Amino acid sequence: SSPQHAVFGTLATVWAWIALNGSFVHNIYGQGAHEAAAVIFKSVLSVASGVLVAAIWRAFTPTKVNLYMILSTCLACLASVSAVADNILCYEASVIGALTTPLFFGTIWLVTRLGIDDPLHCVAAHSVPSIFGLLYAGFFDRENGLTATGSGHLLYVQVI
Repeated sequence: SSPQHAVFGTLATVWAWIALNGSFVHNIYGQGAHEAAAVIFKSVLSVASGVLVAAIWRAFTPTKVNLYMILSTCLACLASVSAVADNILCYEASVIGALTTPLFFGTIWLVTRLGIDDPLHCVAAHSVPSIFGLLYAGFFDRENGLTATGSGHLLYVQVI
């Protein structure tokens, strides 16, 4: 596969995913266009902060981070923020993206170390970030999360 096709495919997937996040809020939950736009913005923030951390990671660590891994980081950030994008603040979306990148690279390292055949990094880009996205709800939810209430009840529920 060529780098051009990888970039185009990832951008198409990212924009479709972001639009899907916004349309869920607007059409399924019945919220207005303003809330849908906020979810789209938070999804973009998560991806941008994740890619920024990936670029910094590439510059300052000996880890072989290539274009394909940075593109997969975009998908991992979307997987982690999608569960909570409608009920977090903008800076929290950035934090989620920034936390997801080391999680993504760590999962790649672990899967490789365990000898699991995952050349497209599906576990690192989809499964693990989605699980942590559910846990992020317990931390960052504006109504019931740990940062809003000081109570770990929602985090406890998400872990169970």
